[in-house]
Amino acid sequence: MNLAQLLNEVNKNTEAYNLAKDVYEFQMKKLGNSHIDTIYSQQILARILTDLQRTEEAINLAKLAVQYSQKFIAQGLRSSEFVKSYFTLAKIYQKNGQYQLAIDNFLEIIDNNLVNQDSVNYAVLISSTAKLYDEINDFENAQKYYIC
Repeated sequence: MNLAQLLNEVNKNTEAYNLAKDVYEFQMKKLGNSHIDTIYSQQILARILTDLQRTEEAINLAKLAVQYSQKFIAQGLRSSEFVKSYFTLAKIYQKNGQYQLAIDNFLEIIDNNLVNQDSVNYAVLISSTAKLYDEINDFENAQKYYIC
């Protein structure tokens, strides 16, 4: 999956997609849909699909990653991969101009304390949330998150 990410970063999106899809399908067969590695692959594949302008497929796959992650989170497991599933879905919504849906996913992470407030990831999350509120001209909420 790392190679697929690298290919995507250098705009070899179709090659990245083909590789990521093969890895994802292999993992689904061998590990199952709800394995942490499969969830990770769902996120990577969703990001690649977004870059290929296949937004609906990307959203559906990212939603699937969130769905499987929720089962682990409900059990008290707090792997970063589970949190990233929400972040990935939020970023796809943001790229697609669906700002409120993106905010909802960021708030899911914040409101459920899924990220340690002392981590760098929390700062990125808060900043991303504030910027999204700015995008929809909700300056009152944006200010709340800029102040955090």
